Amino acid sequence: MATLKKLVLDNLSTIEAEALATGKRLTQKRGSQNLCVIDAFAVPLESHFAKCFSSRFSFKKKYEGLEPSSVYELIVFLGGIGASIKALQNYQKKVKKSSLSEPEGVLNVIDTIEYLLVLAKGKTAQHGLKIAPSPLPFCALCWRRVEGSLNYCLKHHPSRSSGEHKSAKHKLFKAIERHGATENIKSQLRSYQEFKMRDQLLAKKLYMWTSSFSPNPNRLIHIWKSLENSSLRVKSEAIVEAIQSIYPAATAKLRFPEVGEELDELSDWVLKVLADFDESEAYCWLTKDDNVWLDDATDIEIMMTFANMMSRLEAVLTIDALPVAKNGPAKGYGANQDLRSKLEQLVVQYRYSGKKINQSAIARELGLSRQRINVLIKEMKLPTT
Repeated sequence: MATLKKLVLDNLSTIEAEALATGKRLTQKRGSQNLCVIDAFAVPLESHFAKCFSSRFSFKKKYEGLEPSSVYELIVFLGGIGASIKALQNYQKKVKKSSLSEPEGVLNVIDTIEYLLVLAKGKTAQHGLKIAPSPLPFCALCWRRVEGSLNYCLKHHPSRSSGEHKSAKHKLFKAIERHGATENIKSQLRSYQEFKMRDQLLAKKLYMWTSSFSPNPNRLIHIWKSLENSSLRVKSEAIVEAIQSIYPAATAKLRFPEVGEELDELSDWVLKVLADFDESEAYCWLTKDDNVWLDDATDIEIMMTFANMMSRLEAVLTIDALPVAKNGPAKGYGANQDLRSKLEQLVVQYRYSGKKINQSAIARELGLSRQRINVLIKEMKLPTT
């Protein structure tokens, strides 16, 4: 019985993880765009339990007289999750109210299956799998703070800046497909491209996929902790040295000021670095949730916020530096080579005959306009006289 419970719970966890990864709904019925929780109950039933259930429960007409070989079949025979829960609960009440003698093992199995069914049903909300609408710390497609949206900055907002949004997505997708992303991320991208119209978790995935092109900033935590009681000058120098070693492209874009009278707090130093790089973004940092990351934050938290931004910037610069093939065919693709060969032969004939090349005559012979012949001669770099 313990094995049955563990197997079903493991199966439920697997299905729930797949739903989160693909953005599909968890439902009680099968469908092309959802995942059915009944599949988690594909666990064998011992033969004596199967006989007991067959004799004690009323199955659907077409299953009368059959013995379920698995919990999945028991649910189907009873008419689905809701009907199964009702049947099992009614039987348990019946046993308690009357003096029916029932082996303890059978009652335990019934109780376990009923518990698992209620648990599975609770995962199938009418509106699908709900994800708490919490904002991302940075834009899903770049290093900027989110603004005017839970998941994107103004530059990459899917409605306000659809061109920039699509361009950044295209670069990211091509980078994943061609430049060494993990197989897990490639698989997630293929799944999204197959069911993208129903993917409600895209922004979270874009954030994670972008981050995969840069080292995780958590590797710097031990450095920040070792600097906790150091002076601002020591902290700023250590920050520059640490991020330069793992985020070289991002570090090259920034200018790091000297610590002085005007910069006596780590938050001021970070804002100064950012303002020299992007003044509007520094203003966003100063005014958006400043009570969280500035006023009430420790120096370690401020350093981690800055390191996270550097990690995102490094990822964006890495993606932008990768070659991206343009959409559509290359120039010259599908050219009529026979026509070009005939044009070249006619031009050669004119030259050998000593006559001036007559583009109008060539155009009539080939069934093209004179303008088109002129363009082809220039494109093929043929002589014109």
